[in-house]
Amino acid sequence: PGPNEFYNDFDALTVLISHETLEAMTDPIDSFAASVPFIGGILNAFLDILDVGPGWYDDNAADLFTNSEAADICESPRNEEVWLNNSLVAAYWSNADNDCAAGPGVVRNFSLNQTGVPPGIPVRVAFDSRTPNVNAGGGFTIQVATNTSHSYSYPSPVAGPTGVRYLTGQPPATVAVTDTFSVTAPYSTQFFLTVGANPPAAGIGNLSLTPSDWHAPGPFTLQADQDVSAGGGIRYDFTSWSGDVSGNTHNLAINLESPTTATANYALQDLVTFNETGIPAGPPWHVMVDGATHAGPFPDFVNNGATVHYSYDVVVPGAPGTCYVLGSITPPSPLTVTAPATVIGAYSTQTTPQAILNYQLAGVQPAAGNQSYVTYSADVVNCGRALTSVTATLTSLDPFTVRVVPGQGTLNFAPVPANSEVTSSNTFTILTNASIPFDFSKLSWAFSPAPAPPIANPGPNQSVAVGSTVTLDGSGSANPSGIGSLTYNWVFVSRPPGSSPALRFSTTPSAQFVANAPGTYVIMLTVSNGMASNSSTVTVTAF
Repeated sequence: PGPNEFYNDFDALTVLISHETLEAMTDPIDSFAASVPFIGGILNAFLDILDVGPGWYDDNAADLFTNSEAADICESPRNEEVWLNNSLVAAYWSNADNDCAAGPGVVRNFSLNQTGVPPGIPVRVAFDSRTPNVNAGGGFTIQVATNTSHSYSYPSPVAGPTGVRYLTGQPPATVAVTDTFSVTAPYSTQFFLTVGANPPAAGIGNLSLTPSDWHAPGPFTLQADQDVSAGGGIRYDFTSWSGDVSGNTHNLAINLESPTTATANYALQDLVTFNETGIPAGPPWHVMVDGATHAGPFPDFVNNGATVHYSYDVVVPGAPGTCYVLGSITPPSPLTVTAPATVIGAYSTQTTPQAILNYQLAGVQPAAGNQSYVTYSADVVNCGRALTSVTATLTSLDPFTVRVVPGQGTLNFAPVPANSEVTSSNTFTILTNASIPFDFSKLSWAFSPAPAPPIANPGPNQSVAVGSTVTLDGSGSANPSGIGSLTYNWVFVSRPPGSSPALRFSTTPSAQFVANAPGTYVIMLTVSNGMASNSSTVTVTAF
């Protein structure tokens, strides 16, 4: 009964009513009272006088489970509650089936259970009009009558702790009950993977960036674009993963074991393009950026705020007799990058093998009147073959305003490689009128390059048997200057211990010796053209 002595639990009321109805139908009054000596006789006589049939009452006496109380018989050890027509009713004893029954059939257990969801997390199944929790008390079991139909469906997903959920593929079903029925739904675990980009703008247009989503535990590969365009020569460049993961590759293998946060970190970069003016199409040129040489033109993305160092080829060879000489680089190196930029190397065309450029003031000394002694060093630009040394002699094209100081009008240069620029090892001095602007075009230079040296070629290394006669061949030596004729001189640099062979024909292109001991022989060939010489070695190994 409720607060006002009325039942407010419909299921409890239907169980009570059906229980008492069945008792009234099956428990005759004489099943107990009429059998009591003397008292039973009086009771029967009283009933005869009244001309009424036997009465009915609730009897819990000794024959409870044998002769009467059909509803009581099914109460224990069974559960008296049976789910029938969306209500709980009392089961009754069925003589025909020798079992408890309700409505259209005998009572059978209907069980729903699950695996995979840890204890304490409700898993509420939709069973007819009820929503029992199958993850409590060992699952959900209720009695139903055979020949009735019941529907069920399992929830999926089931929420767990933050970032954890459980899924099942168990389909919903409607069951026509003919016997005991049981189903256990398997649940699998998923973890939530939260993926973002830093800065967030790097996530916009990041086509391969793994989206935030639920995933099964186990091996997983995080993905992100290596580079993300931000438009107009700006991009984001991947640097690392952070959060609950770490790594420096934009595609990163991880093992997902719990809710995980992963952030793809990016650096903002600006495009710096290295180009040139003054070189026609065809001749290759190069730019060195932070120590690495690249063929031009060269585009390079640089971290915003970083400082980049660069240099261009000083001399770029062109068609025979022509080269292109670097005059300036704009903007000059180094450059702190704060926005997309273009660096230009400006070249001028030179059609002479050598030219003097890049005058560097070394000193000024006053002379009489408005005149001054001015001293410079300078660079020679060599557009021709390599030179062992260069001497440049100065002549003034306007001796009235510029005069060469006697004995101080020559510049000397150490070896000058082909297509290169070298600074002089000394200075020159001129006398100028300080009141007249100085013009370097009034200076004329004559060059006296030294001849190229000869080239010694002692032939390839050899392997021979002990006791063999070895022939050394220096005929591949060269005299590129054409000055004089080559002379040859062969000498031992080292020999095996205990060996003392003699070199025969040691002043000819081909020398010989006998390898009379095992080991390594090193022989040097020196060639000379009378003005310069050159040496090289060859190795002979005797076995």
